[in-house]
Amino acid sequence: MDSPSATFITNGVTAGDILVISSGTQQGRYLISTVNTETRITTNTTFNNESPLNYSIGRTLLYRVNVGTGLIAKENKTAYDHIRAPTVYWNWGSNIGLYAGDYYGRLQGVSPFSANLDNLAGFPVSRTETATISITAMATVMYLYTDTRILYGDMGGWFYVCNMDGTSYDPDGGGPLLPYPFQPGGAVAIESSPMPDYAGLIFVGNNDGKVFVINEASRSVSRTYSFGTGIKIGDIGYDADNGRFLVPTSTGKVYYLSP
Repeated sequence: MDSPSATFITNGVTAGDILVISSGTQQGRYLISTVNTETRITTNTTFNNESPLNYSIGRTLLYRVNVGTGLIAKENKTAYDHIRAPTVYWNWGSNIGLYAGDYYGRLQGVSPFSANLDNLAGFPVSRTETATISITAMATVMYLYTDTRILYGDMGGWFYVCNMDGTSYDPDGGGPLLPYPFQPGGAVAIESSPMPDYAGLIFVGNNDGKVFVINEASRSVSRTYSFGTGIKIGDIGYDADNGRFLVPTSTGKVYYLSP
């Protein structure tokens, strides 16, 4: 392959599928932007000429499964890559949305009871921080904020607070503060699910032993806890009886933190 267009067998392949290169110097996942009738796909990426080359092509789907029959009832085909951390928002009325991240850095939002898991207005959402695979590979675990905002991190170390329409949350509504996202610990992956204290602080960990206490209103880090270089922070929980945050780590320990 020596140009942005490379020829493959493309039976059943469509634009939006993912080309996965698993050998050579350009391993990674590449979005297929077009497919023509001559079995030629365009990825908008210039490849080196390498042989032999191992690759696969596929698309990830969002499914709604009937748990009674075990059959797929509906499907949505807009996901670019693996799905991560589905989260449902329900305001006790008719406004229901299912949100999830995908490995291409896009926030998915669908209507679970629509005809074909149709996209919610404005979704899927892709931002400049996660627009290329070289920056991030995954939109990670999300937690639904009580006053209808979505929180999540990604593999590029960005931390997001989003409005329910997918737009970036702006803490001061056009004032001097920048909208989310920001990188609380630099370009270190965040795979820890954010946990708010419901009083304006959010606890989230990264993959280098740090737990950040983020002040949502000021878009800043109020405190940082360090548990050791290279230690992965897991999904943070909350002990309501004792008012403590539970921080699991890849060393097999769980720490209690005060808010």
